[in-house]
Amino acid sequence: MLEECAGQLDEPFRRSEIIGWFRRHHPEVNEATLGAHIQAATENAANRARNNPPGARPALLRRIDHGTYVRAELPGEPAVDLAGRVDVPEPPGMDGVTADVILVGCVRTKRAGPCAAAELFTSPLFEGRHQYATASGLRWYIVSAKFGLLAPGDVIGPYDVYLADQSMGYRRAWGEFVIAALEQRERDLRGRTIEIHAGAAYADPLRAPMAARGATLAVPLAHLRQGEQLAWYKKHSTGSSNTTARLFPPGPMPGTGPS
Repeated sequence: MLEECAGQLDEPFRRSEIIGWFRRHHPEVNEATLGAHIQAATENAANRARNNPPGARPALLRRIDHGTYVRAELPGEPAVDLAGRVDVPEPPGMDGVTADVILVGCVRTKRAGPCAAAELFTSPLFEGRHQYATASGLRWYIVSAKFGLLAPGDVIGPYDVYLADQSMGYRRAWGEFVIAALEQRERDLRGRTIEIHAGAAYADPLRAPMAARGATLAVPLAHLRQGEQLAWYKKHSTGSSNTTARLFPPGPMPGTGPS
């Protein structure tokens, strides 16, 4: 269960997010028991195996700050540094641009004040997604846990809403809202491929409403860990110094207000 949880949360994630995930998916799990398993599954936790049989299993988590974790490297996996100096295998179907539209997931770290959505989120992962989407030349949007669908130039302020913390009903409604907004901006979605670069918490609610409209949702980097994703984005992004080009990709200018 903990392995499944860690696989669905966007890195880095907080202990409270792990607990929230279990409350939603496995409310029968006692939080004290869960705490022991988190300790046992954290590779750099002190004495994780002492008097704790699960601690003898391969680690699932690595603590990077107080109460903050990323997934541990699995046995046999090559370590991937954040500078992207490891050759990452190409995901299937990524040898050429096949998507019609790109969606980019929001992240937790944000600037302190209002600005364009493309500039609000500040993590290396978002920057990699941003640069890749811009370099693709395709129209792209940001999917936000609070605002739904955002054009890159939509001006918003910082917020603290994480989709994985919300109820199943909220996430289903959010998915319908996002795809309805995308349909309004892009017209008919039938037969089109929408490529999303986001965690499972953001991609999964979009699958059913996307399929209902005859569109295909592609999640090309779903099988890659965060370090591998950063390496892949570094390899496939050229970046841009033109702010207008970054905020408004080719095609009709998006609206200037949040959806």
